[in-house]
Amino acid sequence: MPFTSYVGDETLQLLVNLRTLNISYCQQFSDAALRCLPKLRSLSVSGCMQLSSAAFENMKELRTLTMMECHLPKIRDAFRHLPALTELDISSCTYATDAMFEDLEGLRVLKMGGHTTATITDAAFQHLPNLEHLSLCGTQTTTTLTPEAFKNLGKLTILDLSCCQRTLGDEVFAQLPNLTELDISRNIHFTDAAFQYLKGLTKLNINDKGVTDSKEALYEKYRGPLGSKNFTDAAFSGLNNLRELDMIFLERGNITDWAFAHIPKLTKLAIGNMHQQGLTGQMFAYLNNLHTLNTNSRGFDQDSRKYLGKLRCFNGCSTQYGYP
Repeated sequence: MPFTSYVGDETLQLLVNLRTLNISYCQQFSDAALRCLPKLRSLSVSGCMQLSSAAFENMKELRTLTMMECHLPKIRDAFRHLPALTELDISSCTYATDAMFEDLEGLRVLKMGGHTTATITDAAFQHLPNLEHLSLCGTQTTTTLTPEAFKNLGKLTILDLSCCQRTLGDEVFAQLPNLTELDISRNIHFTDAAFQYLKGLTKLNINDKGVTDSKEALYEKYRGPLGSKNFTDAAFSGLNNLRELDMIFLERGNITDWAFAHIPKLTKLAIGNMHQQGLTGQMFAYLNNLHTLNTNSRGFDQDSRKYLGKLRCFNGCSTQYGYP
């Protein structure tokens, strides 16, 4: 339940045993009030432009911090006070720097999508050896990064490079041997060669249209060009472990029915109009494990009908948001 406007510092100072707090976009709370909450485990202060690093001095037990749309220079020293922090969301913030990450060796999840100021370098992620999930969705930060930035992220399993403005190069994935989930939707900068490094991938998004609810705002703000035509059947040749694929394209690409012969373990598929994308019902002959299909195809040919009886979940209404 959100706080009403008459609740202020006095109320927070009474809640000394509080574990979870969300005061996003509330401007009436001061640094002093937050210093009275040493047992916080989860905190959201998105849009709280009035706070400084001093607010976080006593939060030794804090594990999850969400501070979207904040001015980072004012709180750039906050993270040194947070030794237990494992999840950090600084999406749509301004002026992230390499130094901010120096004291976050325990961090496992970092979300910094929507950064419009490229102020970090390859050195930034070298301080995050335990990182498992990294989101750079819709960010211009990638303009200052090279594949070298990812060399110490051997534990990374989830990477979001959707809607990014500039390429990191296919070889970036050679640094990430344990990657299992990859989102390069609305990103034209990768080719078939990228997938030679991704043998362990289980979830892939090369969507040109749909986005999840959580990404909708970023997607609209940082809408990138289409990328579907970059890939051919060869992209899937080494993805034998792939379980989930989102490939909703707006235009005919270079992927044919034969591509699906390479990914027989696929269980979930989101696809646009099959005929518009140049696909036929024969693709389903290779997908014996498919149980969830999301498509806006207006009709299915005879080949398709032979295989659709295996499905347990079917969404044929809209492909705007990928999986049902």
